[in-house]
Amino acid sequence: MPTQYQTSGACGSFGQACGQCSSGVCSNGLCAPPACGPSTCAGCCLNGVCQRGVADLACGIKGMVCSACSSGSSCVNGFCQSTTCGASSCPGCCLNGVCQPGTSTSACGIKGSVCTSCPWGTTCSGGFCSPTPSCAPGCVSSNGACSPGTAAYACGGGGSFCAICGGGMQCLNQKCAPIAPPPNPDAGAALPTGSPCIDNTSCQPPTSAFCLNETYAQLQTGYLGGYCTQPCGAAGACPAGQICTTDNLVFVSLTTCKVPCPSPGGGQSTCRSGYVCLKSSTGAGYCGPRCDNSSLMCPGTCNVLTGYCP
Repeated sequence: MPTQYQTSGACGSFGQACGQCSSGVCSNGLCAPPACGPSTCAGCCLNGVCQRGVADLACGIKGMVCSACSSGSSCVNGFCQSTTCGASSCPGCCLNGVCQPGTSTSACGIKGSVCTSCPWGTTCSGGFCSPTPSCAPGCVSSNGACSPGTAAYACGGGGSFCAICGGGMQCLNQKCAPIAPPPNPDAGAALPTGSPCIDNTSCQPPTSAFCLNETYAQLQTGYLGGYCTQPCGAAGACPAGQICTTDNLVFVSLTTCKVPCPSPGGGQSTCRSGYVCLKSSTGAGYCGPRCDNSSLMCPGTCNVLTGYCP
């Protein structure tokens, strides 16, 4: 059959038996691929040949003619998009040159700024890292936990970050404020370290001394009846004979002075009721809380008979 009369159902050349073209196209006696277009190509058409449509030099979808993306842009999902992230092209923030919405805690920002990863205890609000509002009316402690914001070592309100009030300061109405001197210098001597207390002033002077309260954030600290102490370590040395130790007081790690005792691990020793003689990092004994008086003292199970952690 002459080639000019051949169809896709009867196609061939050089005297061979006519065949049927699965492509539906017979050209000069040979089966040819179908023409590139919307019905035959999911990508784009380049010189009549279907391309995937994901390359910068051949970008497109649904059988349209392929486009070559200009400088500063690349092919994304079949469309040429700008790859230059900045204030003029990105309403959110830029992460590795790519525009992000700027609304997540891992990529927070606005107006083409570099994305910021919000620190613990904050959330991305309006493109800015802000303290987690759920801690209101208290404050956010250093590890992101919520605190009432009424202690000298965790002071603040409105969901802001907690502050540590320095020497001569107290937490008053959730704000660090100077401690007023006593009206009468003969009003009485300060209670010694380890004494029961109900407020900071009963432990002063010095002005840096404060009272470790029996409860904090509705949890038992273990310091029954309160415990007069003062900061040490980076804040300075303890008075002669006292022991400088660090312990985890609910949500806050504190380094403070403790009253010494002669037999660490030996029970109450010379400590007052509710306390046992604990061993410091130097091996010296100091009076600290029994583990069964505290909500968060032991990593394991507290021995309620001895008052020691395992």
